[in-house]
Amino acid sequence: MNILDYKTISVEDIVFDTPMKTKNNAYISKAYLKNDSGDKQEVYVQTPRLNLLSGIHKTGNRAFYEVEIDAKHNEFYSFLKSMDEQNIMVINENSKQWFQQDIPLDVVEHFYKGVVKLGRDQNAPQMKLNLMVEDEEVKTDIFDANKSRLFYKDVPEQCKVISVMKFVGLRFLQQHVICIWVPIQIMVDETLEKLGSELKINESLLSDREAPAEEEITTSTEEETTTPVEEETTTSVEEEEPKVLEELATENDKNQEKNEEEEIEEIILEEEPRSIEEENLNFLNNIDLELEEQLTEEESEEEAEEAEEAEEAEEAEEAEEAEEAEEAEEAENNKNVENEIQIDQNEEIQKLKNTIQTQESMIDLLRKKLSQMVEIIRESKNE
Repeated sequence: MNILDYKTISVEDIVFDTPMKTKNNAYISKAYLKNDSGDKQEVYVQTPRLNLLSGIHKTGNRAFYEVEIDAKHNEFYSFLKSMDEQNIMVINENSKQWFQQDIPLDVVEHFYKGVVKLGRDQNAPQMKLNLMVEDEEVKTDIFDANKSRLFYKDVPEQCKVISVMKFVGLRFLQQHVICIWVPIQIMVDETLEKLGSELKINESLLSDREAPAEEEITTSTEEETTTPVEEETTTSVEEEEPKVLEELATENDKNQEKNEEEEIEEIILEEEPRSIEEENLNFLNNIDLELEEQLTEEESEEEAEEAEEAEEAEEAEEAEEAEEAEEAEEAENNKNVENEIQIDQNEEIQKLKNTIQTQESMIDLLRKKLSQMVEIIRESKNE
């Protein structure tokens, strides 16, 4: 198995087989990477150290975990997004050949579901990966930093993990196109105690060489009525029993050491993982309905969130309109007040003008009377 560096992968070199129908009436198009010699190889990628969000969840034949792609790993996020963009282009360009009809780019974008989900409220993007499960047993290898094999329950809810994952290809369901990434191995980046696989039996309370077992055999032989020949036989059994028990204990120890050696060989991290074709086939065939349900649930959540956001936007728009109406009303009131003030001022000015005109008329009248009086005086003097 050749693990590739996502920083150097050219997504344009990834090719796809013609989609093949599965037993669940879905279609899968397997993905490969063309190397420099033109040969095809499976796509294995190792992730950086990512934050595990809430441990590994398992229900029946379904198990998954979610990791956060924070700002420090933008390059890995960009790689996954470029893979999604390339996959969408490939589906669009090959739709006529694969499905005998041209599928518009916007339709492909609508039905395509990538492995990365954008975070909300300024949260980092998240990646959700489904583990291989067969007969309700998790088949994905999990190790700690000391290369010790772990049970999935041993993994804490909050830690950093490194995953080796395979890009299987594209899975075409009735209403969705799924980008399939399957984790092959997971390493928890710390040393852990094996909680889930801890043996509960106290060996000090159970032993093949316990004294009560010998006493029980002795008591049972004493209670029996035997001939001298039988007594000799019983004595012989009692003498040989410790030897037999000792030989059994020695054989058990050897078997235990052999099992421990085999286990140590199995947990070497560099070992070749189990074949996807053999172990992941059932996994791929069994997740169709679960994916449909999961995606439907996610779409329902997204629709609910969108409806909530639309309602909040509508409320905000109504509040803004109400504020604008209030401001407009206030402006109208201010304008009316200004008009009233202007009218009052105009009336005052008009009153002043009328007063001035009246005063001017009175002055003119006085001037005429004064002129008349001056004439009368002059006439009287002349006489």
